Order: sequence, then structure tokens, then C-alpha cells
Amino acid sequence: MADVPELLDRLLRTPSPSGYEAPAAQVWRDAASFAELETDRIGSSIARVPGAGDGPLVAIVGHIDEIGLTITHVDEKGYAW
Repeated sequence: MADVPELLDRLLRTPSPSGYEAPAAQVWRDAASFAELETDRIGSSIARVPGAGDGPLVAIVGHIDEIGLTITHVDEKGYAW
């Protein structure tokens, strides 16, 4: 199996389902210490890296949450609800 980059491994191992992305966002912000960081009012992280000239502005965007589900009940047969 191929080696997984450290940052990707940390992000994958940090529980952050939709609506509860703060832990993974903190992992990302810690790794993005090379940039000027800010967080908007809804918790999105913005990292700015100043350019060296008059070139175009480039934006890389993505989602940091992961698929998750909540189990509220397990019945006597072992079915999860």
C-alpha cells in the first residue's frame, strides 16, 4: 500500500461529519501556517499566499466535512437506527 501524506492521514483520522467540521478545519489551519489565515463568520477557512508579481489570482476551494451518520437506537436483533 502506498504511503499516505501526513496531512491527509490526520484529516482522515479526525472525526468531522457535516455540521461538525471544526476539528478537521483546525487540523487544516495548523498545516496552513505558511499562509495568512482568517476564518469567516460561518467557520470557513481562508488562506492567502501573496504572489510575486501581477499574475492572475488563483483560488483552490474544497469541502472539509466527511460523510457521517448518527445511530440513535440498536434493537434486540442488532439493527441500527
